[in-house]
Amino acid sequence: MCVFYRNLIPFIFLFAITNIALGQVGVPTYDTSGKNYIEYIPGNLPIIISAPHGGVLLSGITIGGVFYPDNDTSLPDRSCGVNERDDNTEILVREIQNEIFEITGCYAHVIINRLHRSKLDPNRPISEAACNDSDAEFYWNEFHRFIDLASNSVTTAWGKGLYIDLHGQSHSIPRIELGYNISSSTLNSSDLNITSITNNSSIKHLVGSNINGLTHEELIRGGSSLGAFFKDETATFYNNNVNVGCNSTTGYRAIPSDFTFGTSQQCNDTRPFSNDYFDGDFYNNLRHGSGDEQVQDANGALIGGGGVIDGIMIEVNRRVRDLGTYNGQFFDNEPQTLVPFAEDFAAVVLDFVDTHYNDFTEFSYSASEYNISTDNNPLPS
Repeated sequence: MCVFYRNLIPFIFLFAITNIALGQVGVPTYDTSGKNYIEYIPGNLPIIISAPHGGVLLSGITIGGVFYPDNDTSLPDRSCGVNERDDNTEILVREIQNEIFEITGCYAHVIINRLHRSKLDPNRPISEAACNDSDAEFYWNEFHRFIDLASNSVTTAWGKGLYIDLHGQSHSIPRIELGYNISSSTLNSSDLNITSITNNSSIKHLVGSNINGLTHEELIRGGSSLGAFFKDETATFYNNNVNVGCNSTTGYRAIPSDFTFGTSQQCNDTRPFSNDYFDGDFYNNLRHGSGDEQVQDANGALIGGGGVIDGIMIEVNRRVRDLGTYNGQFFDNEPQTLVPFAEDFAAVVLDFVDTHYNDFTEFSYSASEYNISTDNNPLPS
């Protein structure tokens, strides 16, 4: 049994499987190379989180007082694409999974690329991700194989679920950027309920299946949107140590959400205007979310999309990823915000899933009445 908590009150019991074909729930399993570069921690909740850019292995640098040698000659540095690492997101995703377990007694599915981005970028088509290196291509395939396994497990056990691709960014406005494969220009000027926009959204399935019947617009930047849930968190420690501007003193600023703090475009979190914003138009979200299944890669091959697993690319700002001294190792001179943020992140995601997905315990009978003398015993479905 797993328990979803809403506002710290036990809300509903959910049935959960305890094992999947790949391995034991909550116990890491790795790629088949024996080098453990790609890690999958199987879960038993309808939540999947991947961290493609936070890896440190083969970086050749010292991080948190530990040196990670670049000593695998089979994996040269990538000769194409971007090599910048999303600092501390590997640690963040593990802390989020631990907190989800503390709250529910169950696990989200977690997939981690432990390699530094200079060796592999799993959030790009394979040609750019591996720069045509066959060994790197193997690990790219393993990363996505694990997400596919998690998606199949969630689909079988729950019939629907949420996939989060977790990233870090350092844009000038310190807010969480939520990407649904909706462009800045569309968010700035369009009704998000237009069919063509909904069909491309990486939460397309949720639009037609959310249990409160909310529209796409309401799910993206309404009062029950993921952005609104982040802003509704108290986040006392964060706001006492980080000045996010615009007279915001509670919660986490997130875009898109239903919040605006005045007339300035820098203080309006409902739309990006001309400010930097990651819209979720990247490989992982397109492949593993529920958007347009006709999306193609650069070679014309179909990527994925469709299905019952919704996708959101979440780019968290730098100031929620500060570690200070973590587990006895010095990382930076900032107040440690990562662990408190991980606790809030877990609560927000659980609340979002509870609010929009949680009809898992509903059942019905084939008929509203039956005759105890002549009819067979009714079985619920």
